Amino acid sequence: MAGEHTLFRMDLTTQSGNSDPGDPPSVAGGQGHGTDPRPAATVVLLRERAGRTELLLTIRPRRLSFMGGAAVFPGGALDPGDFDSNWEHASARSRADAARTLETSDEKRALAEFVCAMREAFEEVGWIAGAGPLDRIARRDGEDAGRFRRACLDAGVVLATDRLVPAGRWVTPLGSPRRFDTRFFVTRTAPGWEPDPAPDEVEDCFWTTASEALEALAAGRLLMAPPTIEMLQRLAGHADANSILESLNTQGVGPGDPISTRLSAMVHVIVAPNPALLTGPGTNTYVVG
Repeated sequence: MAGEHTLFRMDLTTQSGNSDPGDPPSVAGGQGHGTDPRPAATVVLLRERAGRTELLLTIRPRRLSFMGGAAVFPGGALDPGDFDSNWEHASARSRADAARTLETSDEKRALAEFVCAMREAFEEVGWIAGAGPLDRIARRDGEDAGRFRRACLDAGVVLATDRLVPAGRWVTPLGSPRRFDTRFFVTRTAPGWEPDPAPDEVEDCFWTTASEALEALAAGRLLMAPPTIEMLQRLAGHADANSILESLNTQGVGPGDPISTRLSAMVHVIVAPNPALLTGPGTNTYVVG
């Protein structure tokens, strides 16, 4: 199974590889098939409990043909409704501020990524943060980006998009059966908050530390794709949530650089981009031992 999930390259610079995936209608119209990667966003939810820094992992329904049964962070693909200009009235970040934070010139997509991460987390596990009467936003509102926007505006809710800390970006390379351009965020949940998984979206969810999740991966108890593994590796070893949030930045491996990700206790995969499409989008080299 691991070989199915190694066709990724990482771009944490956000300054390069920022090609526009198309107008918002095309965002919802495809599933990441073809040349252009489908934009997506995901969020790592943290909590402090009993001296431990834990994060929330969800299990994708095993019936799904794409990564069914995999452990992932809450998230999903951007919807045309995430690009709506009215989000500036229901978001702590403006489009301009979102673009500055992500170091991109695409203001519309920048704010859409923040909104999408929060909308998907609300839909999948019930997490929402912001100012105003949050209890007036129904879980079913998160199922549709347009309905979610209208519900926030009607209730006078301002989403706390300023609480999402950018944590990098993964882009699936050419040649993969499904391509995504995923923005990662990290945030801390309120004390006492517990997830309420949506059965249609999440088969299971649980709190764990980054180190424990990696141990479960190495033991074969969890299935993960390299973006999830790499994020866990970055988070492991930090003393607390403050340390994690302070350490995050938008610098990292460039779009032409190889990456190395541990798939298990004994196996590393090194993904090296090839210089031209004639030789393939990338070479996966497995190091055992």
